[in-house]
Amino acid sequence: MKGTRVRLIMLETEDLLMLLEDPEELESKLGYKIFIHKDKRLNHAIKTKLEMIQKHPKEIEWYTYYGIFHLDLGIIIGLIGFKDVPDEIGESEIGYGIAPSFEGKGFATEALQLLSDKGFHNHELSQIIAKTNVGNFPSQRVLIKNGFEKISENEMHIRWGLRNTCSFDGE
Repeated sequence: MKGTRVRLIMLETEDLLMLLEDPEELESKLGYKIFIHKDKRLNHAIKTKLEMIQKHPKEIEWYTYYGIFHLDLGIIIGLIGFKDVPDEIGESEIGYGIAPSFEGKGFATEALQLLSDKGFHNHELSQIIAKTNVGNFPSQRVLIKNGFEKISENEMHIRWGLRNTCSFDGE
């Protein structure tokens, strides 16, 4: 999936393992640097994704991360991915993160558009869900620029949704 400034690169199971255990090995395999902030939360998310891929290997596209590849610089500047296959009502949550030095420059917005378009070409996906902390205004701007609307809000989080408007006539 290629946009004007970023391309999404699907990470295979072995790529996720390398990202978790030896990011330099993954950089060597892919042939470019990875600029992401790895912390306990991301490590936990990668482990969860690996468990889900092991249980549902045919659904890897719904469980893996996609590297957000900066076309001009030739580096991975973030990660994006769905958290699960569409549920019984056709919803799937999405999550993303960009290296701090690339935030606020439209890269997450473009990456979200690319993955949303890909997801919505699946007939089972009726809505993409995202959650932000109440004070995470940069992420909220990314969602709003992509057409997401507030679904609900509490003192900690805002839940956002984007409905599938793809037409599948003639397919």
